[in-house]
Amino acid sequence: MPKAEIDVTAPSVNKYDIIFKYHTLWLLKKYGCNYDSKRTLRNHIKYLCYSVAVSSHQRIPKKNKEAKYRVITSHLRNLINKGELQPGTQLPTAHVMAKEWETNYFTIQLALKPLVNEGLIERRQRRGTFVRDRNTQVASAAIYFGGNLWCSDQVFYQSMYQYLSAFYQERRGRSVLFVDDRPDQKRFVPLPELQKAIDQREVQGVLGLMLSSSEVGWLRKLQVPISLFGSAGMHSDTMELFETVLARFAADGCRTVGMVCPRLGRDVSAIFKNLVKRHGMETHPDWIRGTDWSELALEFSGYRLFKDLWSSPSHPEGIFVYPDMACRGAVVAALELGLRIPRDVRLIFHRNTGIDYLCPWKIPVVVTDVKEVSHLLATHLDAQYRHDSTLPPHMGFKTIDCLEMIG
Repeated sequence: MPKAEIDVTAPSVNKYDIIFKYHTLWLLKKYGCNYDSKRTLRNHIKYLCYSVAVSSHQRIPKKNKEAKYRVITSHLRNLINKGELQPGTQLPTAHVMAKEWETNYFTIQLALKPLVNEGLIERRQRRGTFVRDRNTQVASAAIYFGGNLWCSDQVFYQSMYQYLSAFYQERRGRSVLFVDDRPDQKRFVPLPELQKAIDQREVQGVLGLMLSSSEVGWLRKLQVPISLFGSAGMHSDTMELFETVLARFAADGCRTVGMVCPRLGRDVSAIFKNLVKRHGMETHPDWIRGTDWSELALEFSGYRLFKDLWSSPSHPEGIFVYPDMACRGAVVAALELGLRIPRDVRLIFHRNTGIDYLCPWKIPVVVTDVKEVSHLLATHLDAQYRHDSTLPPHMGFKTIDCLEMIG
């Protein structure tokens, strides 16, 4: 039978695979046993593939009025989008590319920056610049906060921002922070700085936190993937939280329970009352303390509400305090009242991992893993980027028994 011939122009054959195989044999023959680094060999071959792909574009017409760096950016973007520069292909150094494109080092750096922001290429320390596999995860994310991130009450969100920043650094990506400090009446339209970053393709997706209904409206209309934290997206399962707490109170023999929860909504209060009855326990309106005083610090609210609850004619056998910032105030109030824990009352506190506070008693603690929450939010954004139809995840809780001196 005649030997089959390979037609490199056939659509079923990838010409870069043929280049890869040919130069593998050529380099092995040239270097022999002394050429023992597979990684270096692979990078040499991928560089040859890059050279073939861009060889027809390296000269910039002198009559072209467009800035040189934009021409180079556009050419490389098209090659990556068409698949002519495949994921994993290593680009030459900026000095080599400057020589090939007949320009200077700074122009090449300027040309590559938008491609890094778009997630098309990535810079690996001490290794070089590579074409990125952009079909699986977001490389550049905007982290948008719809409020004052730096006030003392927002320790939870500050911790989330730190974890999200570290998350994108670990995957050799980048995160861009946007804090919306505009007046409420101006928050019905996109933040100009965020919209500009999206238009210039500096970010591939948006993570939204500390949101109100006015921000959720325009965030959902952005032409990029979004992942929201709060009632409009990823949120805590209130019923799961209360089930966890009430099951522990029931196991400890409590027959009456109360709750201190600043900024408590009517719906949350109703859910708590219904679940208390389901667990065969009792509560009283005086034992469920919340407030709409959003201008008050959570620590002070926890302190004031705990004292108000204890000043009522009767007291519950168990009190749940949420969230962790309110627990700090509740500790001070209980110490001032001279309560003996757990003889006078059983307490269950809330805590976010990595955000510690002092507690002088051995009590159960319901824990939220902030790092896990941040990871779930970022991976949900990746799912939106891949067009996967997944529902927003919810925050889980776990109970740690008898922690003493938290912090």
